[in-house]
Amino acid sequence: MKDKRTLLIVTFALLISVVTSAYISYSRIKIEKEDNCVELTADYSDIERMASFEKVNIPEVLSRLKDAGITSVALTEDLAGSVDMNFVAGVDPKKLNLYIPSRGLSQNKIKEINGAGLRVIPRIRNAFSLNGRSIAGKIKDLSGFGMVIFAEEEVLGYPNYLKETAKAIKSYNLRYGFVEFGKQLGDSVLSSYLAGNILKVHSIPPDEMENLTREEIIKRYLRAARERSIRILYVHLLSYPDNGKSLGQTNIEFIDDIKRELQAGGLVTGKASSPERIKVNAIARGLIAIGIAGGLLLLINYFVQPSFPVSFAILALFALIPSAKILALASAIIFPAYAVISQFPLKREQSQYGIISRSVLITMSIAGITAVGSMIIASLLADKVHMLGVEGFSGVKMAFILPVIVVVSYFFFRNEDGMLDVRSALPKLYDLLRVNVTIFHVLLFLMFSAAATLLILRSGNFGVPVPGFEKSARGLLENMLFIRPRTKEFLIGYPALLLAAIYYLKGRNKWLWLWAAFGVLAPISMINSFCHIHTPLIISLIRSCVGLILGIALGLLLFFAWSLASRFKITNK
Repeated sequence: MKDKRTLLIVTFALLISVVTSAYISYSRIKIEKEDNCVELTADYSDIERMASFEKVNIPEVLSRLKDAGITSVALTEDLAGSVDMNFVAGVDPKKLNLYIPSRGLSQNKIKEINGAGLRVIPRIRNAFSLNGRSIAGKIKDLSGFGMVIFAEEEVLGYPNYLKETAKAIKSYNLRYGFVEFGKQLGDSVLSSYLAGNILKVHSIPPDEMENLTREEIIKRYLRAARERSIRILYVHLLSYPDNGKSLGQTNIEFIDDIKRELQAGGLVTGKASSPERIKVNAIARGLIAIGIAGGLLLLINYFVQPSFPVSFAILALFALIPSAKILALASAIIFPAYAVISQFPLKREQSQYGIISRSVLITMSIAGITAVGSMIIASLLADKVHMLGVEGFSGVKMAFILPVIVVVSYFFFRNEDGMLDVRSALPKLYDLLRVNVTIFHVLLFLMFSAAATLLILRSGNFGVPVPGFEKSARGLLENMLFIRPRTKEFLIGYPALLLAAIYYLKGRNKWLWLWAAFGVLAPISMINSFCHIHTPLIISLIRSCVGLILGIALGLLLFFAWSLASRFKITNK
């Protein structure tokens, strides 16, 4: 950056942004550390079935489950006890002001559960006959329970009275148990109305449990609690006993295993905790935003050199952007692209260190710059709604594709002066067209195209299912490491960055754009880890560090293997 005034103001903007982001991130880490209590909830119908199978009374089963680690029992209201307003002849339910209290929750069952020292979590069914007044009455009857989870395929009030449901839940200070991956009709809309009055619940349906081993079930619960901050684990009891054991003994050991794994992961069991609210006010958001603008100006400088007035206007414009989501998306695009481009300047500086050491340093520098963008995103979206996972990062596909386009365009069109020039791309294009295409090249192209398509489709929270062999590989990594690193980082991105740095430091340029295209996947993936705001910040940090270390190690291994193969080939000649 030639304009010293612009460089000074950009440096100041980045410094202010980093300090603000670091303070918010520190506050978030403290809150996440305190939010470490996980509630194990059993289903009452499972308890009834186990008591019948074992031929023992329900209070005894409840007592044994409590000793094993169960904190609460989910009790679904009885259909037989529900009052359907449609049966009141000649009355329009929408105009009906009369409310008859629900007799759906059995008082005897509630006394059994409370008598065992466990709390009741009511599960309430929806009905088309309900209106705003009857919903308010229904929720009022639940005020002493502290929270509610809705049963079956719809949340209470769906489709016409979701606002009334949310208002009643807030009025009576209840927590809504949002079932992760449950796909209940109306759950996302109700969650948006409730904002912070939510506790996320993870459950594995009984039919799905039949296809999983006990170890897989326990790991899934542990992953939900540790990596997605789920604080209520709705545990369905096992249907079949282990060989040589009773059904009761099998389930007691099952619950105890879940509890021990949670404790080994730094969590405790008890009544579910909930994160405190972090408020990123307009001033803090503006201070963070000018740092993103500073990163944009540093990136733009490699393409064009804006004047000081234009640079100042960009900084001012970003400071006024009210949307944290837009700013987070901008950061996710800018910092990975700038991190890669900035570490491969046209003029290679002389150094006393060797190529390998400098290549490792370049790779680590790219990770460090990306970490700044990651921290900015982690602080911008550090509100309760994002931390609970009710709302997610917007623009995942854009944050994946655009940095690749920017990086490839820069290196492909960079001329000898370090600026963009379409004519400078002609020799590269000519070299590309001159490549002798063999069947191997065609297969390689198809393989990389399929891999690139899969990576794009797999980015985000929902996409292409994970194949069996990858699940096995992930399981192996989870067993070996405390936190599993992201595949794109340590298998593709960081090795490609290291090899790109070696290629670059040896004075080569022709295929640098291709190496950079694969290498930029590492900072993109790193940013994506921190975009999952519901994942504790420490977990994302550990995951990124492990990915960086493994990626560098794999890159060095590939380089030495290639060097050894090349020497062997020369010797044979």
